[in-house]
Amino acid sequence: SKYDDTTPKEKENKVSQALKHGGTIVIADTHAQINKTIAALVKSGNDFVLIVDEADDFYHTEGNTQAFEKKFKQLKNMGPLMTALFSATPTPIFIHELMKSTHRGKNFIYLEL
Repeated sequence: SKYDDTTPKEKENKVSQALKHGGTIVIADTHAQINKTIAALVKSGNDFVLIVDEADDFYHTEGNTQAFEKKFKQLKNMGPLMTALFSATPTPIFIHELMKSTHRGKNFIYLEL
């Protein structure tokens, strides 16, 4: 923000330090925000849990070709301890996740509340 005189590197260091102490990151659904989160997670070296609200917004194209989708896939491939996808309209998530062979025979839980 224009009112914040913290440099990007200082912000990255603060986020990485917070993650080392069990901090939480809340980000917007943009490739830039996800990329910054990936950098902070790599720097912290910590395990993490990925919780995604409005998860149906994270699947736009069939081949995940948008920059945002590529970064989200990269984040998911970093091996979170657990991934929780929340959505009021889960169809895009199911189509994407259930079509992947990696979920066959593994824990994949569907809860309708």
